[in-house]
Amino acid sequence: MEAVVNKTIILHSSIKDFRAQLGLRLKIDPLFSVSPLAAKGINITDQEILEARIQEQLVLEKFPISDAEVEQRIQDFQRSLKIDRPGLTELLRREGYAITAYFEMMRIAIAKQNLVERELRSKAVVSDEELKSAYFAKSGAQGAKFRGTIKVLLRSEAKELFKSPTASKEFFEAERKRMLDGTPSSEWLDLGHIAIKEMTPKLLEVTRQLKVGEVSYAYEDNNRLNLVKVVDIRTDDDPDFEREKENLRAQMMQIEIQRQFELWTDRQKATVSIRRTTKPS
Repeated sequence: MEAVVNKTIILHSSIKDFRAQLGLRLKIDPLFSVSPLAAKGINITDQEILEARIQEQLVLEKFPISDAEVEQRIQDFQRSLKIDRPGLTELLRREGYAITAYFEMMRIAIAKQNLVERELRSKAVVSDEELKSAYFAKSGAQGAKFRGTIKVLLRSEAKELFKSPTASKEFFEAERKRMLDGTPSSEWLDLGHIAIKEMTPKLLEVTRQLKVGEVSYAYEDNNRLNLVKVVDIRTDDDPDFEREKENLRAQMMQIEIQRQFELWTDRQKATVSIRRTTKPS
Protein backbone atom coordinates (compact mmCIF):
# COMPACT_ATOMS: atom_id res chain seq x y z
CA MET A 1 0.00 0.00 0.00
CA GLU A 2 1.31 3.46 -0.93
CA ALA A 3 -1.50 5.88 -0.06
CA VAL A 4 -5.10 6.14 1.12
CA VAL A 5 -7.43 8.84 -0.27
CA ASN A 6 -10.40 8.95 2.09
CA LYS A 7 -11.18 5.22 2.12
CA THR A 8 -9.67 4.31 -1.26
CA ILE A 9 -6.36 2.46 -1.17
CA ILE A 10 -3.70 3.11 -3.82
CA LEU A 11 -1.49 0.05 -4.13
CA HIS A 12 2.10 -0.05 -5.31
CA SER A 13 0.96 -2.32 -8.15
CA SER A 14 -1.09 0.57 -9.56
CA ILE A 15 2.10 2.61 -9.80
CA LYS A 16 3.72 -0.14 -11.83
CA ASP A 17 0.61 -0.32 -14.02
CA PHE A 18 0.69 3.46 -14.53
CA ARG A 19 4.25 3.28 -15.80
CA ALA A 20 3.48 0.34 -18.09
CA GLN A 21 0.46 2.13 -19.56
CA LEU A 22 2.01 5.56 -20.25
CA GLY A 23 1.45 5.24 -24.00
CA LEU A 24 -2.23 4.44 -23.59
CA ARG A 25 -2.69 7.23 -21.05
CA LEU A 26 -1.20 9.74 -23.49
CA LYS A 27 -3.87 8.81 -26.04
CA ILE A 28 -6.87 8.79 -23.69
CA ASP A 29 -6.30 11.12 -20.72
CA PRO A 30 -7.17 14.71 -21.77
CA LEU A 31 -5.06 16.29 -19.01
CA PHE A 32 -2.11 13.94 -18.73
CA SER A 33 -1.10 14.39 -22.38
CA VAL A 34 -0.28 18.09 -21.81
CA SER A 35 1.17 17.72 -18.31
CA PRO A 36 4.84 18.09 -17.33
CA LEU A 37 4.80 14.40 -16.38
CA ALA A 38 3.95 13.38 -19.93
CA ALA A 39 7.00 15.26 -21.17
CA LYS A 40 9.19 13.20 -18.83
CA GLY A 41 8.06 9.92 -20.35
CA ILE A 42 10.01 6.97 -19.00
CA ASN A 43 11.96 9.30 -16.68
CA ILE A 44 8.91 9.88 -14.50
CA THR A 45 9.59 8.83 -10.89
CA ASP A 46 7.46 6.54 -8.74
CA GLN A 47 6.77 9.41 -6.36
CA GLU A 48 5.47 11.53 -9.23
CA ILE A 49 3.26 8.66 -10.36
CA LEU A 50 1.88 8.30 -6.84
CA GLU A 51 0.91 11.98 -6.81
CA ALA A 52 -0.72 11.56 -10.23
CA ARG A 53 -2.69 8.57 -8.96
CA ILE A 54 -3.83 10.61 -5.96
CA GLN A 55 -4.97 13.34 -8.36
CA GLU A 56 -6.94 10.78 -10.37
CA GLN A 57 -8.66 9.49 -7.27
CA LEU A 58 -9.62 13.03 -6.26
CA VAL A 59 -11.23 13.51 -9.67
CA LEU A 60 -13.09 10.19 -9.48
CA GLU A 61 -14.46 11.03 -6.05
CA LYS A 62 -15.71 14.40 -7.28
CA PHE A 63 -17.02 13.02 -10.59
CA PRO A 64 -17.87 9.32 -10.16
CA ILE A 65 -18.36 7.48 -13.45
CA SER A 66 -20.51 4.34 -13.66
CA ASP A 67 -19.61 1.22 -15.58
CA ALA A 68 -22.54 1.95 -17.91
CA GLU A 69 -21.07 5.36 -18.84
CA VAL A 70 -17.70 3.82 -19.57
CA GLU A 71 -19.28 1.07 -21.63
CA GLN A 72 -21.22 3.61 -23.68
CA ARG A 73 -18.08 5.60 -24.42
CA ILE A 74 -16.21 2.47 -25.49
CA GLN A 75 -19.07 1.40 -27.73
CA ASP A 76 -19.06 4.85 -29.34
CA PHE A 77 -15.34 4.44 -29.97
CA GLN A 78 -15.86 0.99 -31.47
CA ARG A 79 -18.50 2.35 -33.85
CA SER A 80 -16.11 5.09 -34.96
CA LEU A 81 -13.52 2.43 -35.81
CA LYS A 82 -16.13 -0.03 -37.12
CA ILE A 83 -14.86 -2.85 -34.92
CA ASP A 84 -16.49 -5.10 -32.30
CA ARG A 85 -15.26 -5.83 -28.76
CA PRO A 86 -13.04 -8.76 -29.75
CA GLY A 87 -11.50 -6.51 -32.42
CA LEU A 88 -10.81 -3.77 -29.90
CA THR A 89 -9.40 -6.28 -27.44
CA GLU A 90 -7.04 -7.61 -30.09
CA LEU A 91 -6.02 -4.10 -31.13
CA LEU A 92 -5.13 -3.26 -27.53
CA ARG A 93 -3.35 -6.58 -27.04
CA ARG A 94 -1.06 -5.89 -30.01
CA GLU A 95 -0.06 -2.63 -28.34
CA GLY A 96 0.55 -4.36 -25.03
CA TYR A 97 -2.58 -3.35 -23.13
CA ALA A 98 -5.45 -5.30 -21.57
CA ILE A 99 -9.08 -4.38 -22.20
CA THR A 100 -9.63 -4.15 -18.42
CA ALA A 101 -6.90 -1.51 -18.13
CA TYR A 102 -8.43 0.38 -21.04
CA PHE A 103 -11.84 0.28 -19.34
CA GLU A 104 -10.54 1.81 -16.10
CA MET A 105 -8.44 4.39 -17.91
CA MET A 106 -11.50 5.43 -19.89
CA ARG A 107 -13.33 5.94 -16.58
CA ILE A 108 -10.60 8.35 -15.47
CA ALA A 109 -10.65 10.13 -18.85
CA ILE A 110 -14.41 10.72 -18.70
CA ALA A 111 -14.17 12.02 -15.14
CA LYS A 112 -11.43 14.45 -16.15
CA GLN A 113 -13.41 15.62 -19.18
CA ASN A 114 -16.34 16.36 -16.86
CA LEU A 115 -14.04 18.30 -14.56
CA VAL A 116 -12.66 20.32 -17.46
CA GLU A 117 -16.06 21.21 -18.88
CA ARG A 118 -17.83 21.88 -15.58
CA GLU A 119 -15.16 23.63 -13.55
CA LEU A 120 -11.88 24.34 -15.32
CA ARG A 121 -12.58 25.68 -18.79
CA SER A 122 -14.47 28.74 -17.57
CA LYS A 123 -11.48 29.68 -15.40
CA ALA A 124 -8.91 29.18 -18.15
CA VAL A 125 -8.44 32.49 -19.96
CA VAL A 126 -5.82 33.50 -22.52
CA SER A 127 -5.80 37.26 -23.05
CA ASP A 128 -4.93 38.94 -26.34
CA GLU A 129 -1.80 40.37 -24.68
CA GLU A 130 -0.67 36.89 -23.61
CA LEU A 131 -1.38 35.56 -27.10
CA LYS A 132 0.69 38.29 -28.77
CA SER A 133 3.53 37.85 -26.28
CA ALA A 134 3.61 34.11 -26.91
CA TYR A 135 3.56 34.63 -30.68
CA PHE A 136 6.42 37.13 -30.46
CA ALA A 137 8.51 34.70 -28.38
CA LYS A 138 7.58 31.74 -30.58
CA SER A 139 8.51 33.52 -33.80
CA GLY A 140 11.99 34.06 -32.46
CA ALA A 141 12.42 30.49 -31.28
CA GLN A 142 11.43 29.16 -34.68
CA GLY A 143 13.42 31.67 -36.66
CA ALA A 144 10.29 33.13 -38.23
CA LYS A 145 10.10 36.80 -39.13
CA PHE A 146 7.96 38.88 -36.78
CA ARG A 147 6.28 41.63 -38.80
CA GLY A 148 4.59 43.46 -35.93
CA THR A 149 5.93 46.18 -33.66
CA ILE A 150 6.69 46.34 -29.95
CA LYS A 151 6.22 49.39 -27.74
CA VAL A 152 8.96 49.51 -25.11
CA LEU A 153 10.18 51.78 -22.33
CA LEU A 154 13.93 51.86 -21.68
CA ARG A 155 15.92 52.88 -18.60
CA SER A 156 19.59 53.15 -19.49
CA GLU A 157 22.79 54.33 -17.85
CA ALA A 158 26.44 54.12 -18.86
CA LYS A 159 28.15 51.26 -17.09
CA GLU A 160 31.10 53.47 -16.14
CA LEU A 161 28.91 55.64 -13.91
CA PHE A 162 28.78 52.94 -11.25
CA LYS A 163 31.68 52.34 -8.88
CA SER A 164 30.95 48.64 -8.47
CA PRO A 165 28.66 45.85 -9.70
CA THR A 166 26.92 46.03 -6.32
CA ALA A 167 26.13 49.71 -6.79
CA SER A 168 24.67 49.16 -10.27
CA LYS A 169 22.66 46.17 -9.05
CA GLU A 170 21.10 48.15 -6.21
CA PHE A 171 20.36 51.10 -8.49
CA PHE A 172 18.57 49.06 -11.15
CA GLU A 173 16.72 46.93 -8.61
CA ALA A 174 15.30 50.14 -7.14
CA GLU A 175 14.40 51.46 -10.60
CA ARG A 176 12.73 48.20 -11.52
CA LYS A 177 10.72 48.14 -8.30
CA ARG A 178 9.53 51.70 -8.86
CA MET A 179 8.32 50.81 -12.35
CA LEU A 180 6.52 47.71 -11.07
CA ASP A 181 4.93 49.79 -8.30
CA GLY A 182 3.66 52.31 -10.87
CA THR A 183 5.91 55.15 -9.74
CA PRO A 184 8.75 55.15 -12.30
CA SER A 185 11.36 57.88 -12.46
CA SER A 186 11.22 60.42 -15.27
CA GLU A 187 14.41 58.94 -16.76
CA TRP A 188 12.59 56.16 -18.60
CA LEU A 189 12.72 56.65 -22.36
CA ASP A 190 9.64 55.85 -24.44
CA LEU A 191 10.93 54.25 -27.66
CA GLY A 192 7.42 54.02 -29.10
CA HIS A 193 6.38 51.11 -31.33
CA ILE A 194 9.49 49.74 -33.03
CA ALA A 195 10.11 46.86 -35.41
CA ILE A 196 12.61 44.15 -34.56
CA LYS A 197 14.99 45.43 -37.25
CA GLU A 198 15.32 48.64 -35.20
CA MET A 199 16.43 46.76 -32.07
CA THR A 200 19.90 45.77 -31.03
CA PRO A 201 20.34 41.97 -30.85
CA LYS A 202 20.44 42.13 -27.05
CA LEU A 203 17.30 44.26 -26.77
CA LEU A 204 15.49 41.82 -29.05
CA GLU A 205 16.69 38.85 -26.98
CA VAL A 206 15.47 40.44 -23.75
CA THR A 207 12.09 41.61 -25.05
CA ARG A 208 11.30 38.16 -26.45
CA GLN A 209 11.44 36.82 -22.89
CA LEU A 210 8.90 39.36 -21.58
CA LYS A 211 5.12 39.42 -21.65
CA VAL A 212 3.19 42.66 -22.07
CA GLY A 213 3.49 44.60 -18.82
CA GLU A 214 6.62 42.84 -17.59
CA VAL A 215 9.93 44.54 -16.77
CA SER A 216 13.31 42.95 -17.37
CA TYR A 217 16.15 42.70 -14.92
CA ALA A 218 19.24 44.79 -15.64
CA TYR A 219 21.27 43.69 -18.65
CA GLU A 220 24.33 45.02 -20.45
CA ASP A 221 24.23 46.23 -24.03
CA ASN A 222 27.01 48.22 -25.73
CA ASN A 223 28.64 49.24 -22.42
CA ARG A 224 25.34 50.43 -21.01
CA LEU A 225 23.17 48.91 -18.31
CA ASN A 226 19.48 48.79 -19.17
CA LEU A 227 16.02 47.89 -18.01
CA VAL A 228 13.21 47.42 -20.51
CA LYS A 229 9.45 47.21 -20.14
CA VAL A 230 7.20 45.83 -22.87
CA VAL A 231 4.10 48.02 -22.98
CA ASP A 232 2.31 46.73 -26.07
CA ILE A 233 2.70 44.36 -29.01
CA ARG A 234 0.99 45.10 -32.30
CA THR A 235 0.42 42.44 -34.90
CA ASP A 236 -1.75 44.41 -37.34
CA ASP A 237 0.79 44.08 -40.14
CA ASP A 238 1.64 40.44 -39.52
CA PRO A 239 -0.49 38.08 -41.65
CA ASP A 240 1.21 35.04 -40.10
CA PHE A 241 -0.26 35.97 -36.73
CA GLU A 242 -3.78 35.95 -38.13
CA ARG A 243 -3.20 32.49 -39.59
CA GLU A 244 -1.64 31.03 -36.47
CA LYS A 245 -3.37 32.75 -33.57
CA GLU A 246 -6.24 30.29 -33.08
CA ASN A 247 -3.92 27.27 -33.07
CA LEU A 248 -1.64 29.10 -30.66
CA ARG A 249 -4.61 30.06 -28.47
CA ALA A 250 -5.73 26.42 -28.34
CA GLN A 251 -2.23 25.33 -27.26
CA MET A 252 -2.10 28.00 -24.59
CA MET A 253 -5.60 27.09 -23.39
CA GLN A 254 -4.47 23.50 -22.87
CA ILE A 255 -1.57 24.71 -20.75
CA GLU A 256 -3.85 27.04 -18.79
CA ILE A 257 -6.40 24.27 -18.20
CA GLN A 258 -3.58 22.09 -16.89
CA ARG A 259 -2.59 24.91 -14.51
CA GLN A 260 -6.18 25.23 -13.35
CA PHE A 261 -6.21 21.46 -12.77
CA GLU A 262 -3.19 21.75 -10.48
CA LEU A 263 -4.92 24.55 -8.54
CA TRP A 264 -8.11 22.49 -8.32
CA THR A 265 -6.14 19.51 -7.04
CA ASP A 266 -4.49 21.61 -4.34
CA ARG A 267 -7.90 22.81 -3.16
CA GLN A 268 -9.28 19.27 -3.09
CA LYS A 269 -6.32 17.98 -1.10
CA ALA A 270 -7.18 20.47 1.62
CA THR A 271 -10.68 19.02 2.00
CA VAL A 272 -10.08 15.24 1.97
CA SER A 273 -8.09 12.76 4.00
CA ILE A 274 -4.86 11.70 2.27
CA ARG A 275 -2.44 9.40 4.03
CA ARG A 276 0.78 8.35 2.36
CA THR A 277 2.44 5.25 3.77
CA THR A 278 5.84 4.32 2.36
CA LYS A 279 7.60 6.11 -0.44
CA PRO A 280 7.73 4.12 -3.68
CA SER A 281 11.08 2.48 -4.26
